[in-house]
Amino acid sequence: MIRRPPRSTRKESSAASDVYKRQVKKRTKEGVPQRRCAFVSTGMAAREKVEICDDKEKVVGFVTSGAYSPTLKRPIGMAYVDVPLHKDGTNLFAKNRGKMQPISVKKSPLVPTKYYKSK
Repeated sequence: MIRRPPRSTRKESSAASDVYKRQVKKRTKEGVPQRRCAFVSTGMAAREKVEICDDKEKVVGFVTSGAYSPTLKRPIGMAYVDVPLHKDGTNLFAKNRGKMQPISVKKSPLVPTKYYKSK
């Protein structure tokens, strides 16, 4: 029988781990620039890479996914927006095919769960 050598508990750091450590340290010190949020729309569904703007038409984020929700009977989506604008009830605009469509940031999950958990 051939035995494997025991695993070392001490690992050498690599260049990639040093870069990662610097990035994490920077994010914890400065904070994150954007946060993910859910939104509902009144017009067309905002698709991936659509820009999110504030009332002054300044770009403050982008859509990661969006579609029509048959349950809510309106378009919904997920987006990354600047930190102060990710709060529930914030009104923004999606620049969808050159038109500014109003969207409203909502608390996730948009559809409440209705399942029963037995104990």
